[in-house]
Amino acid sequence: MSEPVEPDWNRLPHDPVGFFGLPDDFDRIALKRSYNALLKRYKPEKFPGEFQRIRMAYEQLDARWDETLMPFRPSFFIQPSTLSR
Repeated sequence: MSEPVEPDWNRLPHDPVGFFGLPDDFDRIALKRSYNALLKRYKPEKFPGEFQRIRMAYEQLDARWDETLMPFRPSFFIQPSTLSR
């Protein structure tokens, strides 16, 4: 089995999709698989800087995914002060 290809760190932060090697129509499962594959190589204990960059890219794409699915999130939490007694 050959060594995994080194990620293109120059793609961050402007192209996280390309960094993870995802197609434009990626889904959350593909994002998580790519993220987990990188985490196996760049464990936070050994590579804290790389881990931080990978995590930021993941969070950036994950947030976009949430906005695409539900751009206007309802507020499920009601402040106690707004409740009538």
